[in-house]
Amino acid sequence: MTSPEPTREQLLERIQQLEIRVRKLSEEKANLHLVLHMVELLSPIAGVEGFLDSLMAALGGSLGGTNVEIYYLYEDSIHYANLLGDRHIVQAIQDPLVNEVFKRHQFLEQQSDCPHTLLQNDAIAVACTWVMPLLVGNEFIGAIKMSDLLGTASMRDYLMPFFRHMALILNNEIKTRIAEAANKAKSNFLATMSHEIRTPLNGILGMAQLLARPDGTPEKHQEYAHTILTSGQTLLSLLNDVLDFSKIEASKLDLCCTGTNPREIINEVMMLFAESARLKNLEMTGIWKYPAEPFYLLDATRVKQMLNNLVSNAIKFTEKGTVHIEATELNRIADQVEIEFAVTDTGIGIPEDKHRQLFKPFTQLDASASRRYSGSGLGLSIVQRFATLMQGEVGVESLAAGGSRFWFRIKCTVTEPHRSQKQTVDFGLLPKAPSVLIVDDNPLNCAVMKTLLEHEGLQTLSVTTGEDALAFLTKESVDLVFMDCMMPEMDGFAVTRKIREHECNKRHIPIIALTGSVFLEDQQQCFVAGMDDVLTKPIQCEELRTKLQQWINFTPKTILEPQSDSNTKVSNVICADDQAALEQQFQLLDTALANNMFSAVSHFKKLQKMLAAQSLTPQLTILNAFINNLQFEEAHQQLQQLRRSLDWIRSES
Repeated sequence: MTSPEPTREQLLERIQQLEIRVRKLSEEKANLHLVLHMVELLSPIAGVEGFLDSLMAALGGSLGGTNVEIYYLYEDSIHYANLLGDRHIVQAIQDPLVNEVFKRHQFLEQQSDCPHTLLQNDAIAVACTWVMPLLVGNEFIGAIKMSDLLGTASMRDYLMPFFRHMALILNNEIKTRIAEAANKAKSNFLATMSHEIRTPLNGILGMAQLLARPDGTPEKHQEYAHTILTSGQTLLSLLNDVLDFSKIEASKLDLCCTGTNPREIINEVMMLFAESARLKNLEMTGIWKYPAEPFYLLDATRVKQMLNNLVSNAIKFTEKGTVHIEATELNRIADQVEIEFAVTDTGIGIPEDKHRQLFKPFTQLDASASRRYSGSGLGLSIVQRFATLMQGEVGVESLAAGGSRFWFRIKCTVTEPHRSQKQTVDFGLLPKAPSVLIVDDNPLNCAVMKTLLEHEGLQTLSVTTGEDALAFLTKESVDLVFMDCMMPEMDGFAVTRKIREHECNKRHIPIIALTGSVFLEDQQQCFVAGMDDVLTKPIQCEELRTKLQQWINFTPKTILEPQSDSNTKVSNVICADDQAALEQQFQLLDTALANNMFSAVSHFKKLQKMLAAQSLTPQLTILNAFINNLQFEEAHQQLQQLRRSLDWIRSES
C-alpha cells in the first residue's frame, strides 16, 4: 500500500521543524566558528601576561561587551588584569559577582540594563554579564568576568568547555613561571652559597698555612687562630641554615617545647650581638613589654634562632642608629597565648613592592655580583617556616626611605618553668681529674676531642674501634664515654647496647653520642640505643663544658668563679710615679679587648707583671681565663671591675 499524501498542515509542521533544525545547526556552526576563531587568536606560549592579553582581546573582539576582567591566583595573591591594560594585585575583591564565584566556584549570570549599552532604548534588556570560574579539575585558579555581552544560552554552553581549556593553559603558564622563578632563584642561591662558603674557607686555609710557618710570633698565631675560629663558625652557621631549611621542606623538623621566659631569650640574643652592634656604633636595646614574668611552653632554641636571624639582618643593614628588640603578649584565651617578637632598626629600609620577596627561600633583593651585603638568602624564609610550624605568622613594616620592623607571632601555652629531667652523676670531691674514654675511628676527630678535654683538665683515653672499647671497659672504669655513632664493623649504637647489657648491677656509665647528624630521628636513635646525651659535630667548647658539668658534675679548669668581690677596694700601695705607666697599660689592654685584638694577650701579661705585688690574684685569674678563651667581651667587663678595685683610679662618670 502506498502512503497517503501528507496534508498541508503536516507539510507545514515538517517545514517548521526543518527550519528550527537549520537555525539550530546554523547557530551551533556559528558558535563553533566563534570558539575556533578565539582559539586561533590565543598566544599560549607567550607567558602569563601574553596569554592573558590575547585571551582578553579574543573575548572582547569576538563577544563584544564593554570590558573583560580576569582574576587569577598566583603566589597566594589574587592578581587582576582587564582589557583596558590595568594590572595589579587585589587585596580584597570588591565586585560582588566575582566574590560570589570565588566562594562557590560556579558560573554566575546577571542581566545588564546599563544605559551605556546600545540597547538602552529597548524595553527589555538583552545584554548580560557573565562570570566564569576557571577550574582545572576541582582546583579553582580564578575567574573571568565579561560585562554587557550580547550572547545566548547556547553560546554559553559552547564557551564552558572553552574556558575549561583556557583554565588549563593558564594554570600551566603559571606553574611554568613558578618553576622558572624557582630554578633561577636556586641558581642564584648556589652562586651565592659558593661565594659565601669560599670566603670563610679562604680564611681558614690561608690562616692555617700562615700558622704552620715557623717564623710567626705568639701574637700572630693567636690572630690566625681567631680568624680560623671565626671563619669556621661562619661556615657552621651557613650549614645550619641549609640543613634547617631542608628539614622543614622534608617535614622532618619537630619542635622541642619547654617552659621558657621570653625575657631570657631577649637577654641572650642581646648578649650574643652586643659586640657586633658595638663595632658598628649601634645602640641595641631590648624589652619584654608584658608586665608579668610568665613562662610559656615553646621551643626556646627555635625562637632564639628566629630572633637571631632578624637581629643579624638588622645589624647588617643598619649603619647608624639603633636596633630594638621587643616582645609582648597579644592575645590570651585561658592558657592559650599569642606572643609577638619584633626587631626594629634604623637601617636602609625596603620598598613596599619588595616586601613579598623577602620571605621567599633562596632569594635576595640584590643578588648581583656587586651586592653590598652578603648572606645565604635563607634566614627570613626559615623564620617564616618556623612561625608556620608554631601556628603563627611573620610580617614586615618598612619603607624605602629607611627603617624596618620585622616581626613574628607564635602561639603557645602558659606553663611552669622547665626543670631538666636528665640524670646527673655526682662524684663528689674526686681525688683526681675524671677520666674520659673517647671512641672514634677517625684519628683527627679523636685528636681534637683529646685536646679539648685535656685542656679542661680531664684525663683522656681513646680507642678507634667498638671492639676495643668493649675490651677496655671490661677491665677498666671511666667516668664518661664519648661515643662516635658511625664506625665500621661495630657502630656506636651496637657498642652502647653491649655496654648496657654488661652493666647489670654495676655503676651506670654516662655515654654521650658524637654525631654529625642534626636530624631528630637520628638523635632519637642514640637514646633508643642507651646513650644518655648527644653532642653534635663540630664540637663547640661551651657546649662541651655544659655536657661535662651536667653528666659528671665537673667544673672545667678554664671556667673560674670569682673568689672575692671584684669591686672590693685595694689599698693604694702603688707609688705615684708608676700610676701613669699603669694607667697607660690599662688603656692599651682596654682598647685591645674592645676591638677583639689578640695583642690583648701581651698587654695583659705586662699588666699582670705590674700588678704582681697587689692583692688582685682572683681578679687577674678570672681576666686571664677570659682572654685565653677568647671571651673578649667578658674580659672587657672584668677589666673595668679590676680598674674600679684600685683606689687611685676614678670610676668613669
